[in-house]
Amino acid sequence: MKPFFSSLRSSLVCAATAVVCAFAVAAPFNISGTSWFNDGTEFAAMCMVFEPGGTLRFQGGYLGYNPSRWRQDSANPALVHIELGGKQDFPTAVAKDQLRLRPQGSLASFDAEKRLLVYRIGLGDIPIEFNGFFFERQAGCAHS
Repeated sequence: MKPFFSSLRSSLVCAATAVVCAFAVAAPFNISGTSWFNDGTEFAAMCMVFEPGGTLRFQGGYLGYNPSRWRQDSANPALVHIELGGKQDFPTAVAKDQLRLRPQGSLASFDAEKRLLVYRIGLGDIPIEFNGFFFERQAGCAHS
């Protein structure tokens, strides 16, 4: 009888722990209203602004993609879909290289025909790598 109670007690502890852990999980990150900044090196500083309502605006560079659109994935809020606007060519070659060289990086997938990039985002310090440049979340579009 003792092994039964020992097993039951272990199961109850695990179940209680799982309930506690479920409540400790942070809410998904909301990208709306955030700015992502690239502090220029050989090029001028650039910024991506995820405006509420789904408009993405580039400042300082990549203006040829304005206005673009964004939306968080309803099934997985850690994914952000960016549909590039404007007339600038879609960065297919760079996107292919990003996925090949950094499969665990911020770029999750792309569809050149739809002009769509899908990025992994979250509460951590993972930058958005766009067209070979790393954009870090920042309070606004100014030098750090």
